[in-house]
Amino acid sequence: MKVSLRATASGARFPVFLALAFLVLPVGAYAQVAVRASVLDSLQSHANALLSDKNHGAAIQLLDSALVLCRQHFPDDHSRLIGLLNEKAKSHSATRAYQQAAEALMESRDLSARIFGKTSMEYYRPTYALANVYDDWGKYADAEPLFLESKAILLSQPVRSDSLYVRFLNTMGVYYLNTPHKDKVEAAFLEAKSLWEKSLNTDDAAYAQLLNNLGHHYTVMGQYEKAEQIQLECLALRERLHGKKHGLYAQTLLNLARAYQYLGKKAEAEPLLLDALAIRREENPVDSARLAIVLDNLGVLYREFARFDEAEKYLKEGTDLRLAYLGSDHPHVAFSVHNLATLYVKMGRHQDALPYFEQALQIRRTILGANNEDYLWTIRQLADLHNRLGHFVLADSMLIEVAAIQARLLNDGVRFLSEQELLDYSLTFQKNHDLALSFAKRRDKPSSSLAAICYDNSLLLKGFLSNAVGQLRRLTRVNKAANEKYQALTAKKDTLSKEYAKPIGNRSGNLLQWEDEANTLEKELARSVPGYAEAIASVAWNDVQARLRPHEAAVEFVRHQVNFPNRNDSVLYAALILRPGYTAPRFVSLFEERDIAPLIRGASGKADRRINALYAPIGGSQLLYDLVWKPLDEYLQGVKTVYCSPSGLLYRLNLNALSGQSREVVTVGSTRSLVLPDKTARTSKEACLVGGVRYTTDTTALAAANQHLAERDWSALNTVPFHADSTRGDNWDYLPNTAAEVLEIQKTLRSARWNIQLDTGYLAIEEVVRSLGIGKPAPRVLHIATHGFFFPDPNGERVSGEPQPAFKNSDHPMIRSGLLLAGAKDAWSGIKPPENREDGILTAYEISQMNLSNTELVVLSACETGLGDIEGNEGVYGLQRAFKIAGAKYLLMSLWKVNDLTTRELMTDFYKLWLVNGLEIPAAFRAAQGKMQQKYPNAPYLWAGFVLVE
Repeated sequence: MKVSLRATASGARFPVFLALAFLVLPVGAYAQVAVRASVLDSLQSHANALLSDKNHGAAIQLLDSALVLCRQHFPDDHSRLIGLLNEKAKSHSATRAYQQAAEALMESRDLSARIFGKTSMEYYRPTYALANVYDDWGKYADAEPLFLESKAILLSQPVRSDSLYVRFLNTMGVYYLNTPHKDKVEAAFLEAKSLWEKSLNTDDAAYAQLLNNLGHHYTVMGQYEKAEQIQLECLALRERLHGKKHGLYAQTLLNLARAYQYLGKKAEAEPLLLDALAIRREENPVDSARLAIVLDNLGVLYREFARFDEAEKYLKEGTDLRLAYLGSDHPHVAFSVHNLATLYVKMGRHQDALPYFEQALQIRRTILGANNEDYLWTIRQLADLHNRLGHFVLADSMLIEVAAIQARLLNDGVRFLSEQELLDYSLTFQKNHDLALSFAKRRDKPSSSLAAICYDNSLLLKGFLSNAVGQLRRLTRVNKAANEKYQALTAKKDTLSKEYAKPIGNRSGNLLQWEDEANTLEKELARSVPGYAEAIASVAWNDVQARLRPHEAAVEFVRHQVNFPNRNDSVLYAALILRPGYTAPRFVSLFEERDIAPLIRGASGKADRRINALYAPIGGSQLLYDLVWKPLDEYLQGVKTVYCSPSGLLYRLNLNALSGQSREVVTVGSTRSLVLPDKTARTSKEACLVGGVRYTTDTTALAAANQHLAERDWSALNTVPFHADSTRGDNWDYLPNTAAEVLEIQKTLRSARWNIQLDTGYLAIEEVVRSLGIGKPAPRVLHIATHGFFFPDPNGERVSGEPQPAFKNSDHPMIRSGLLLAGAKDAWSGIKPPENREDGILTAYEISQMNLSNTELVVLSACETGLGDIEGNEGVYGLQRAFKIAGAKYLLMSLWKVNDLTTRELMTDFYKLWLVNGLEIPAAFRAAQGKMQQKYPNAPYLWAGFVLVE
């Protein structure tokens, strides 16, 4: 007896009571089993039809009835039971009932593991589905191990389905797009792309979607050229598969147009958007949501073209569509009205813009909450508008809220973003800082609250990344229990971040529980790990002021783009000054970057005459002094000590040598260090000295050095006649005075009863330095006298002609800066090092991975070791940053190609003043440099090249 229970076109409910009546019919046992099986088949069939019609509520009712019937009468039909659970989970997931979906899949997984084993495809299906549920739910930390388990199952199959595997990789890549693991996104997509091209048909809609996803990833990561290339490939494929009138073709047109807009090819973006618009308008039925997206993008493009009438037409149509389709309280509506308000500001229609910004702000506050980047962006724009309208008090109050939100977001981000992701994230807040500083610049007298905002922003953003990432890494990696808690906190913060990005109504019911768990973990870390609380603490200007003694001042130099009334390419410098008794910081506008950039460029390398002129004592050339210090003199009267934090190109100046005053200038990465000083106890008397390096390869000597690191053989140190004109960094030749330098320092250290590890000649290999801090604490002093290098950003242009080392052309600034050790000259020329040996080129990136938390002083007695790329408020991306992340307290480094002989003089005097005369490190360095200044009063090139940074 077969019962037909097909779904109707309207999705009418199947009368479950009628099906259940069959279960009590007075028929024989065999017939009853057949009837029950038939009813079960019909329930599943009808449920599947309802699922196809997206009638998930009715489908779930039928599936629940089928599950009751299956469990009671067919408990051994495991495949059917697993299938029903999987279908039920799919329905719950479609209605965002993630908890119920997860429960069904966990039961399915348990049953599949017990019956079929954990390497079976039966077990794979609910495992993979559960990973996707957690992904959609925003529980990314729970999803990843399930994705990885699913991948292992696929790879373990005797006959692997490449089609299934590449689709899995595509899903995995999309998952990683929503997590901090951006480095894994490209790997998943490219593996899928490679396998697809190798063994499958690429004329496939799923392959086109893979290309679309990869192109989107490249756009998100700012790799716009790659995004353009991939989207062009996707466009051609979708044209072949679907034609030029299909919605998927329109999607790719839109994505390609976005890449063109970022690349500055706005004229090329316009026809693509117009074609996408035409396709969306002809769709039947018209998808209002997708049409609105194209309208918004076209309106924003015309806004940039200053074609304001067209921009307004498209933005208003997009806004009206979204209002009709989504209602007035949807975050996508906020996106549209925000864009419309921004247009009106650009048109000078400020009063028209005001209600739209307020509407966007209200929607985002209600739906997303204040702890959200979109809300932050709108309130920042609204502050800008109120400032234009002259509502200064209201504008400043909004900037205070902006500062509080960005502090929360950054402090949360440091716990789950990678270093590069955190850098990119922190740079997004630079616009907020620029805006506040532009307000201060434009007003005749900035308000106290505005000056305070500027100072607090500088404390938050300047060096935030290197301080937080480096300190948290050091604190937790030395303690297993702390590390486990930190990883758990990272996962919680990751999940919370994704939840906060959702509308409030779509957030998980577990949000409060997760917040409590994160807070509990953070409190445990703060209590149990010394220094943890300080690493993530927010510092305000009045905290810094409270640490200043009479006759002291703090100066935060700041660098910002002009961001008001319009953003342009001009880069301005200013100073924020604090003294005891100030009711607020003082804001002093200084100069444009183009005023000092040529001077610094000219006074670099071995340009001794220009350097001497630039740093000449009072009475000589005072151009830099007039630009940097003279505007501050009236605020620094009576000050004996200035704690100053450079910014931008000021990192490439010796500010103390430039001050021309009797006052003492102490350079710090951020004046927040006055509030949160490095409290690590460093009391050992261990030192590692590296000098007299042999840069060419002696295979036998290098092999012996590599095998017997513990055996120090100083016979390799040859005495070479001194050459007075030798320069560190001028070439990669042997530096005789570096050998004499480390030997003299060795004597001074030994007289103070220090233990010394001396590595010279062929023993000064890269492995020696990189092994420090492994297995035992790093030495208190690390002194490296050698050649250093720094190459500026190639900006996408590669040096042609002779083959160039990869270091010179790298996109990563921490690779383009480093130190040369034994064998490096040959490696630089392309000669491969001996097997199992490093190449002798120690990059800043490699240094940043070391553990130098026990090192009080690093001396880089080499050339241009203080240089590097300037990255926003993060300062210099080079050796300076590397050693800071690694944990060193003080770093002594150079700004130009220093003279070999006078460098030796300066270094030996410094160590004697510190270790023999008992001065603190900063005082000893200033005294040594002052002694050199007296000896060579008219030649700052010989002594001003070194700076000490805490």
